[in-house]
Amino acid sequence: MRPDVPHRADASSPASEGGARRRLRVLVSSGIFPNRVLVNRGIYNLKAATALAQSCDVRVVAPVPYLPSFVRARGYEWYAQVPRRDRVGPFEVEYPRYFVTPKVGRGLHGRLLYMSVRGYYRRIVREFKPDLILGYFAYPYGFANVLLGRDAGIPVFTFCRGSDIHSIAQHPSHARAIAGALRQSSKVFAVSEALKADIVRLGVDASHVVVIPNGIEVGKFPLRSRAAARELAGLSPEGRYVVCVSRLSHEKGIDVLIDAAAKMATRDVRIVIVGDGPDEDALKARAQRLGVADRIVFVGARPHDDVPAWISSADVAVLSSRKEGYPNALVEYLACGRPAVAARVGGVPEILTSHTLGIMVPSDDPHALAQGLDDALARSWDENEIARAGRARGWQEVADDMRREFQAVIARGAWGSEAS
Repeated sequence: MRPDVPHRADASSPASEGGARRRLRVLVSSGIFPNRVLVNRGIYNLKAATALAQSCDVRVVAPVPYLPSFVRARGYEWYAQVPRRDRVGPFEVEYPRYFVTPKVGRGLHGRLLYMSVRGYYRRIVREFKPDLILGYFAYPYGFANVLLGRDAGIPVFTFCRGSDIHSIAQHPSHARAIAGALRQSSKVFAVSEALKADIVRLGVDASHVVVIPNGIEVGKFPLRSRAAARELAGLSPEGRYVVCVSRLSHEKGIDVLIDAAAKMATRDVRIVIVGDGPDEDALKARAQRLGVADRIVFVGARPHDDVPAWISSADVAVLSSRKEGYPNALVEYLACGRPAVAARVGGVPEILTSHTLGIMVPSDDPHALAQGLDDALARSWDENEIARAGRARGWQEVADDMRREFQAVIARGAWGSEAS
């Protein structure tokens, strides 16, 4: 996957016009991006791209898996509803199709993606003339992006967010493909120091990985009174609430939260879970079996713009994950001025840097989580201090950090790792 001929930037390169610097043209390439069917899919990638568009020309391509109509595979059926082109935020996003083999041959998905869309990308490169590819998620998108960047003779930056490294890379064949793609990316971005360490363990040189934590849209997470927030969310103004914003899947540990609810000493509290996912039915059955269904409220997925009201309704917010990169939900809890009880995983210690912001507990431990929630509900918290910590970094800082790395690579005039 190594570029055959390093590209060199000079006064005639796309990054300059007559020796004067101009706006970089960035091709964002990842299937982890919102669409009209899953409006919250990759929402943070949209936020970062929107901020980047303030200083760069940005075009977004989000490849979508394709299966023939006669093939039925659970989890893939919604892709057919995604249009080929759609408006998402400020972008006219293109959704080209790529062939997949469900359940089997997943180790081929990176190459199948590349082979399916390479002609499509050639057209985009001719039209848009990008200076670089920015891709989110190491596999299959990062793998394919490296090949597409080689074809175009432009650098590729791969942004890892967590599950691509924590879950997909656990399979040996995927780990090899991911490590190769990351080594041959011009730079690798990681959302936390903890994730960077995991990437380095795959065999990627530490100097090749740059930590760029996520940001937040500060204006969308105001410090509201609980009464006002509960009215917006449709919750009773009385009583106490613990709020969890999460996908309902194993790695998010919602089963641990339900088990903890059964062990809490505090009984006059309702746990509100905002989100959906494949484990929803099993989690509801678990709550029934443990006798806590009357204290746990599943409200389903909500538009991202509605989430702040749900968070602000809480007395305490909770993150019970088994794995995380840099959980934006936790930052959003703090930005709303709500203390958090969170499992000590991934980048969580890089966010909860003080005991005045919340309580960390061991992961996958219902007893510890129950105790942490009881303790947090019994304490008084300085909501203004918490909110200041949560609002310390916006998406524009993320975009500025990325742009500096783009410019540094282009200024060097050569890219592509020597590692194979």
